[in-house]
Amino acid sequence: LMQYAWQTIHFIKKKLHYLKEGESIYWKMFEACGKVKLPEEARILYEDMRSSKIEADKITMGTYF
Repeated sequence: LMQYAWQTIHFIKKKLHYLKEGESIYWKMFEACGKVKLPEEARILYEDMRSSKIEADKITMGTYF
């Protein structure tokens, strides 16, 4: 599931310069990481989100970090 989610994000990044709904996509992926206990995947996901210049909102930061 996570591999499919990564492929989806990379596909969307290629098609769009700015992903307006990007934070919500990352949020769902963070949620999945938490449910299946993948802290390292969540860290990598966070770094990818920051490198994409997508800002996490207070809910995402408060819930998952």
